[in-house]
Amino acid sequence: MSAAEEAPAAIAVEEAPAAEEASVKEDEVVEPAKEEKKEEVKHEVKAIKKEEKPAQVKEGKPAPVLQGKPREHVIALLQPTKHDATRTYLDFGNVTATMEGLLKMFETKLKEQNPSAANVSYDYNSLCQYLDEMKEVCILSWDVPTTAYKRFDRAWVKQSLHDYLANAVPDSAGRRK
Repeated sequence: MSAAEEAPAAIAVEEAPAAEEASVKEDEVVEPAKEEKKEEVKHEVKAIKKEEKPAQVKEGKPAPVLQGKPREHVIALLQPTKHDATRTYLDFGNVTATMEGLLKMFETKLKEQNPSAANVSYDYNSLCQYLDEMKEVCILSWDVPTTAYKRFDRAWVKQSLHDYLANAVPDSAGRRK
């Protein structure tokens, strides 16, 4: 019986190294793949850190600002017709640039409607009519204190355009308001 007991033990001893060798080979194949993935992740994280430099608040201090001003950002969401395919957005640095962009869109439409006209003129009412004909007009403006976008509706856009135009038109002495 001692020979019978030794035989299985010998077999077990012989099988164990084979299993270990297989696991070592498997680990050798798997580990480099894991290392490559780790390196890829490290590179991606480094790339993100280099590209993005988010404003961080430390110890209750306000977030840093760019060139002495808080970051401004405005998005105009527009849908000129009832068709969803006409949805679009325009990206601007501030509200003034947004108003200029909306006016430029309106003037471009007027030029397309009157290609032979050398100059295009319009009044505030026709601008309001243009905005009213759009299915959707919405402005999202970044609010620094709340760190969120504030939504402004069509009426606000009309009032802002009115204020912009009133300040852009020189008075009788040639001064802008």
